[in-house]
Amino acid sequence: MFKLLIHFLISLSLPPLFLSALFPRTPKLHSVEEGRGKLFFALDVLGLAKLHGRKIEWYNVTTDDGYILALHRILSNSSVDGEKSGPRPVVFLQHGLMATSDAFIVYGSPRSLGYQLSDAGYDVWMGNFRGNTYCLTHEKWLSDNSEFWDFSMDEYALQDLPPQIDFVLKATNQSSLSFIGHSLGATTHIMLLSARPEYNKKMDFVVYFAPVVYSVTRTRLRDTLPALALIPQIFARSGAVELFSQNLLSPITIYFCASTRSLLEWCQGLMDRLVGYDREQFNLREFLGVMSYYPAGTSAKVIFHYSQQTLSGKFRKYDYLTSDLNLQHYGQPTAPDYDVSAIDVPGMAIFRGPGDVVTTDEDMRVFINSLSPKQSVVYETVKFPSFNHGAFISARDLKPLVNDLVLEYLQKYYQNKNSKL
Repeated sequence: MFKLLIHFLISLSLPPLFLSALFPRTPKLHSVEEGRGKLFFALDVLGLAKLHGRKIEWYNVTTDDGYILALHRILSNSSVDGEKSGPRPVVFLQHGLMATSDAFIVYGSPRSLGYQLSDAGYDVWMGNFRGNTYCLTHEKWLSDNSEFWDFSMDEYALQDLPPQIDFVLKATNQSSLSFIGHSLGATTHIMLLSARPEYNKKMDFVVYFAPVVYSVTRTRLRDTLPALALIPQIFARSGAVELFSQNLLSPITIYFCASTRSLLEWCQGLMDRLVGYDREQFNLREFLGVMSYYPAGTSAKVIFHYSQQTLSGKFRKYDYLTSDLNLQHYGQPTAPDYDVSAIDVPGMAIFRGPGDVVTTDEDMRVFINSLSPKQSVVYETVKFPSFNHGAFISARDLKPLVNDLVLEYLQKYYQNKNSKL
């Protein structure tokens, strides 16, 4: 995460397209054997699963606007619980900003949530958003065309999530599923349920890890982000340009940070400012390896959208900044708000880390109070004082601090649901 700031600073002097040419994408391979002789490479989701002694299926889902998205399914681990008869409850996992489905398996079993859920008897599917390293194809455009990168969080929420959810429900012959999202994955799901209420009926239990919704509390990060978001506009005012791809700048940055103790401390300090200070749950040796997978690409327009919400404190669609353009897109001079009071799911749990600087307790309470009074919500503060925004993926004690509690909520929900059948 510390590379986020580094990449922004580099973008100040180098156009992103030139930067992409200078630093080609990191090769993603199916096995360690394929990487022999290569200086830098990363295992893809299939390669990670093989390394962990697991199996994952890969599906492609095409959106209404032509993006081809990778959808991954963790197959049951027969060595743990055997093949169970009958359909398993379905759980859909969605990654955060500039991440991929790798986030939910990269640490292996039992720490990674994807594997833990699968071993507990759930049918686990992992979605991906357009523009990440798994989703760089389109029916019409190549990924080096600016048209390909003309999307914001709205497209993530309203174009990418629905076809993936519908595909999973059809493939499993289920009418509903549980959803777990981290950060952007949670935020976009909230957008979807607010704008398309029919998807509420397709949900079972919903879990949000550190969703960014209403940015109420003023923080140093929130005062800085809008200014940083202006940098890519030097090269692409529309925001239709790729930022932070999974390329060879990642391992170069890692080696730079790890080269001396003082540089390591400096890089750690940058990360602390972005996600929160944590030296107990943060395992540096593991983190340097995982950074080969992060960041994995997004559009500058997504960053613009985030900065708009951060600056305004509003939870709304992308603002095209002029009345004429907003009228053209929305039929009104301002970008419309997402109405979170339309959310109506059987159960919801929201988690936040006390050391998180991206979301605050005040933000979470404003969001919860904006929901319908009928909506059942459990608000959990992780019981570790320095647990930060990224710790929902990388924490050393993620299993006892978060994952076990998530499984407890899911188990209770499905027990109650089945008892009513």
